[in-house]
Amino acid sequence: MANYIEALASYLPATSSTSSHERAMAIFSLMVGTLQIVRAIPGSSKAIEILEGGIKAALTLAKT
Repeated sequence: MANYIEALASYLPATSSTSSHERAMAIFSLMVGTLQIVRAIPGSSKAIEILEGGIKAALTLAKT
């Protein structure tokens, strides 16, 4: 897990409010949580909606 977070952090610039490592941990946690929820409700349109929301949220965190 630490390797994934460090790899992700290497692509993120630091900001005045958070370090790239902090944002990488948040994005990683968001991605894992999103996948767990989607797996719990497979095959539904709600699962796709949740997955797309998780992706948008991760991209937003990456850009801030």
